[in-house]
Amino acid sequence: MKVAVVGATGMVGAVMLQVLAESALFSDCTVIPVASERSIGKKLVFKGQELAVVSAVEAIKAKPVLALFSAGASLSKVLAPQFAIVQSLPTCEILLNSSHVDIKPEEESEGGYERNIVS
Repeated sequence: MKVAVVGATGMVGAVMLQVLAESALFSDCTVIPVASERSIGKKLVFKGQELAVVSAVEAIKAKPVLALFSAGASLSKVLAPQFAIVQSLPTCEILLNSSHVDIKPEEESEGGYERNIVS
């Protein structure tokens, strides 16, 4: 299973990576660390393996099944729907650690992604 961690270079993102590494539920997952442009290419260690930080665009192309967000409200508002409607089966599920939870009904009906975002 592919899991994107958006905000992976931040303090909360580092804890998310640690929890994933320690959890038996994610023992066979492929982690995709995602961060801002200035952090792209930075190396993070996950389960003893070096992973390169990628952009959100690259992470979306990788079609993760799960995306964990700790990237701030404004960025989450833009990126969460993009991850949620990625053209993959199963559809990407989103978990937000953000104050952004106000998806408008018109966005829900147009994008059809509201059921995939949990805050």
